[in-house]
Amino acid sequence: MGKILKLMGCYLIILDHIYGKRVLLLFSIFVALSSNGQNLMTNNWAFGHGAGIDFSTTPPTPFAGSTMETQEGSTAMSDRNTGDLLFYTNSDTTYDANHNPMPNGMTLYGGGHSSWQGVITVPDPADSNSYYIFSVGDAQTCSSCPPAPASWMPPYGGFAYHKVDMTLNGGAGDVSLRDQIIHQVADPNPQMWYEQRVTGAPHCNGRDWWVIVRRMESNNVRSLYAYLVNPSGVQAPVLSPGGQSSKGFGGMKFSPDGSRFVFAGTQIVPNTGMTDPAIIEVFDFDQQTGIFTPANTYDGGTMFNLGLAFSPNSQFLYFAGAGLGTYNGTYQIDLSLNTTTFITTSLGNAMQAAIDGNIYISPGSATLTAITDPDIAGVGCNYTPAYIASLAPGSCWTGICHTVDALPTTTSPLFNDFSYSVSNPCD
Repeated sequence: MGKILKLMGCYLIILDHIYGKRVLLLFSIFVALSSNGQNLMTNNWAFGHGAGIDFSTTPPTPFAGSTMETQEGSTAMSDRNTGDLLFYTNSDTTYDANHNPMPNGMTLYGGGHSSWQGVITVPDPADSNSYYIFSVGDAQTCSSCPPAPASWMPPYGGFAYHKVDMTLNGGAGDVSLRDQIIHQVADPNPQMWYEQRVTGAPHCNGRDWWVIVRRMESNNVRSLYAYLVNPSGVQAPVLSPGGQSSKGFGGMKFSPDGSRFVFAGTQIVPNTGMTDPAIIEVFDFDQQTGIFTPANTYDGGTMFNLGLAFSPNSQFLYFAGAGLGTYNGTYQIDLSLNTTTFITTSLGNAMQAAIDGNIYISPGSATLTAITDPDIAGVGCNYTPAYIASLAPGSCWTGICHTVDALPTTTSPLFNDFSYSVSNPCD
C-alpha cells in the first residue's frame, strides 16, 4: 500500500511494498526535516506612512521608527530562522533594519508607490544572505494620465528586479545588483504592459521561487508570466492564458499550500462602463512547471474588488467588493462548495494573510482590521475592526505590506539530498 505525504503542494509517494525498510527510513528523515520550525521571513511588516508591525508577539506589536513612505506597494523581509527584520522597501528605496536607506538602495527603478501590489521580495536560492526584489510600475492606460515621477521608473507597466546582500554595509545589508529591467514602457498609453501587481510562491523543490505578473499583450488579451528564480538567476518566463478580465487592479495571491492562485479582475470584454460586473478568477497552479489552469470564476463588486486573501487551510477566499452592484462589503468564498457568504458591510482596501494565522485588512486609517478565525465558515470567521489600534494617525493609507503567502520550511527539504532517487520529485 502506498503512502502519500504533502509538503508545500508537492507529493512524496512511498511504496513500502516495493522499497521496504529503506524507504520507511527516508520517510522518517523527511518528517524530521519538515517539522523543525516555522519559516519567519514574513515576521515583520512595513507599509504606508511609517507603519510597522512585529509578529513576534500575540497580538502583534506595532514598532516605531519605520521610514517607509508609500501609498500602496511595499514589502519586507525578515530572517527566516530568527524572525529579525532585515530590510523593507517601497520599490524605489530599500531601508535596512535600522530604518536607514541602504547606500546603494535609493532611486531604484521601481514604481510601487502607487502600484497596488507593486513589489515583492524572495530569497536568492544560490545564497542564503541574498534576496531578490521585484517591482512592477503603476500601469495606467489613459492618454491623459500624468507622467510618473522620474524616481518611480519604469512607469506604466515596466518590470524590474534588484538584489540585496545582507553581508554588506557592516551586516546591515546593501543593494548589490540594481536596476535589472526586464521590461520598460515609456509610452503612457502602451499596448504591452505588466499590471500593477506582482507576487511569488515557492517551487515545489523547496529551494527555487516563482515570481508572477500578468501582462497585457494586445487587444485586451492577457497572459500570466511565471518567472523561475533558481541558483542560476531569473529565467525566461513560463506563459499561461491570463483569464477573462480585461483590466488588472487589485489583489493577486497564492493559497498557503501553493496549489491555488487568484486575482481580482474588473470587467469582461467588451467593457460598457464602470458598473460592469467585476470578477474574481481562481486558477490551479503547478509548482513544478509554473503553469496555471483556470479553475473557477466568482462574482465580485462592480467598480472595484481590491483586497484578496486565502485562509490558512486554503479552503476559504476573502474579498472586498465595492461598487454599485450586488456585492458591497466583505465576503467569504468557500472554494470547496463554490458558495459566497456575506460577512460585513465594512470595506477595507488591501488584505494580507499573516504569519499568526490572521488576515489583516487596511481600512486606510490608523488601525488594522483582522479576521481572526479565517478557517471558520461564515461570520464565525470573526471580522474584528481595529484589531490593531495603535498605529500612527493616517499611517496606513490604502496599502498594506505585501508578502508571499506560501512558505517553505526553515530547513532544507528532502528533495535536495535525495533527488537522485526519483525521476520527478514534484509529482
